[in-house]
Amino acid sequence: MGKGGGGGGDGGAAAREAARRSRISGNISAIKSRFYDPSTGKMTAGRQAMMEDVGQRIENRYLPEFQDESKDAQRELKFALARRGLLGGSAQADAETRYSDRIAKGERDISQKVLAGKAEQERLDNALMDSLIAQAQSDADRDVLLSGITNQQTSNAASAAARINQAAMPSLFSDVSTLFKKINDTAQFQRGMQGSPQSWAGMFGGSPLYARQPSGTGATGNIAQTS
Repeated sequence: MGKGGGGGGDGGAAAREAARRSRISGNISAIKSRFYDPSTGKMTAGRQAMMEDVGQRIENRYLPEFQDESKDAQRELKFALARRGLLGGSAQADAETRYSDRIAKGERDISQKVLAGKAEQERLDNALMDSLIAQAQSDADRDVLLSGITNQQTSNAASAAARINQAAMPSLFSDVSTLFKKINDTAQFQRGMQGSPQSWAGMFGGSPLYARQPSGTGATGNIAQTS
């Protein structure tokens, strides 16, 4: 005599397992939708806004300091050229080019910090998503899984910005008064100027410069026009 019920002879185990699998799949989809838009596969608008906030926090940490330092360096460079009677000559042009290169490098450095902060936020968010998916695969309750996602994402954004912002911005202008050294030394040798090389080294001593890169920033004005 056959057993009653519609369980197919297994007491409904197959149906329960199918329901469990469907529930887990739905929970995983719900988790992923809090991180990536299901219709586009791209990051959700909420996460994108948090990422922009991370970038803004990092810029607010470094950009004002860099701008102040670059303006101070511009004034110092102008005075250094003026003291040696080099305004308006090739030494000034060379110094301005090297100064612009430093500006461009500083801006690139800050941009890299912004990108690093956003990458750190994405790493933290992806780790959170993976952890939640692992819990979902153990058939954890959906409400529990979804309840704290936004708060944790907000915390991840704050942590990412703080991690980047703890590093100091290195000075790019500590040797600003010697930015024109190379062209001045070259001109000295070409003109056969008299005087001890040691005395010139003492007057124009400096350190190796960063490799020149196209700036295109327009961040500062002409040295001779600085007040």
